[in-house]
Amino acid sequence: MVLDSSNDCKLFSVNSEKNSIGFNMFDVRYKINVEPEDGSYNHMIERLMYPKPDDFEEDEEFCYEMWKKISLGECLEFLLHQMDKVGYNFSPGKKTVKVFMNLLDHFSAAQINSIIYRAVANSTKRFQEGNITKIHAQNLVISSCEHNGERAIAEGWNLRGFSRNYNLPESLLSKVFFTSILKIADLGFEEKPTKGI
Repeated sequence: MVLDSSNDCKLFSVNSEKNSIGFNMFDVRYKINVEPEDGSYNHMIERLMYPKPDDFEEDEEFCYEMWKKISLGECLEFLLHQMDKVGYNFSPGKKTVKVFMNLLDHFSAAQINSIIYRAVANSTKRFQEGNITKIHAQNLVISSCEHNGERAIAEGWNLRGFSRNYNLPESLLSKVFFTSILKIADLGFEEKPTKGI
């Protein structure tokens, strides 16, 4: 985006007494730095705000990959939230992403969140009992998610999914994609990513 300072917008204010410069974000107008295909900027903004499912129906692969990416983000957000609640200092790496992407081939974000919850609870219990160190407990979470996910797949477990955590509201991207584009709303969280919706 680029700042549009036309129409006499007062972007900055100077306070010489306090030797400071202020910025009023409500007086700024933004312009998306993309040229519309049809030449109509207003229609482009409308298409971005209210996307039509028809524009996405033909690209099944894009919709599937986007569903997985959004679900991955929701799983990582829940993981970090759970880890923070028990005082773990954790930063997801490549292994975490690979484990969750593999699990998303078989489970919904809601179901993976139940796997995460159990893994964090079990590792925390072992740490509090003095069986393992805190670092080991933190690292054990992802291994536990992977192991329990693989067992659930192999043994055909019927995993019950978690409801969306009220501390982690649905993102705007998720709302637009699942509600406006795919027209499946909460099923985007409750069902595993699939092609051909």
